[in-house]
Amino acid sequence: MNYFITGATGFLGSYLVEELITKDRNENQENSIKIIALKRTNSKIPTKLQSYPTSVLEWVEGDLLDVVFL
Repeated sequence: MNYFITGATGFLGSYLVEELITKDRNENQENSIKIIALKRTNSKIPTKLQSYPTSVLEWVEGDLLDVVFL
């Protein structure tokens, strides 16, 4: 299953990402989840989310207000 999450560098968003990955790992032996997380250029990736491989969690820099980006 694929997810696109905005706000993943924030408090609630980072917990949402972590919960989705943990739930998927508990239900399946293989990673069947792919999360693409949007972050602003000046945002920092939370420490607890830095260890996940790009096959599970991919970071994309951009801004929701940028119509060309979307």
